[in-house]
Amino acid sequence: MEGELVLRGVNGLLRWQERSGAVMFEAEGRNNGSGIYKVYILSAGRDMPLGSLVPEGDFLRFRRAVPMVELVASGCWPPERAEARCVFAFRPLQAAAPSWAQENAPQRFLEKVYPNREGPEFSGVLSRQRGGVRQLAFPFDIKKAFPLLPIFCFARTESVEGAEYVIFSFDGSGNPIFPA
Repeated sequence: MEGELVLRGVNGLLRWQERSGAVMFEAEGRNNGSGIYKVYILSAGRDMPLGSLVPEGDFLRFRRAVPMVELVASGCWPPERAEARCVFAFRPLQAAAPSWAQENAPQRFLEKVYPNREGPEFSGVLSRQRGGVRQLAFPFDIKKAFPLLPIFCFARTESVEGAEYVIFSFDGSGNPIFPA
């Protein structure tokens, strides 16, 4: 006995063929990159998972032999319908945030905070540019003075590579920006 069903959920087909006490299933559907899918057969109100579809370029494919006794015991033989169910949805991919780099002269970005370069010396400062926003990350230690105290209300804390930092953001003119 052999057959074919529409594989709902991935716009595909599930084909099967009986071979010496087992049924060979093959499935193919469109890969839209939205998640991981499992193939199920359904019959008489019951369902049986067969396995996961594997991405191969623009397609999702599956191939498996299932013993006939297993199919009969599940109550899903012969199948009436086939479905591909998303068992794990991928989140939309986001562009990677620019990475942090060591900033040896953070004072050049702080003229509006410390006019005439009157500010303290800093070490271990990181910097990155995100669009039109410059971000400076100052190492944070509860036992030491808070960096950029005159504009503390513009700060947020963040872990960068396992260490705590105080992050300040500045617009293109050097004005501090409140954290989002």
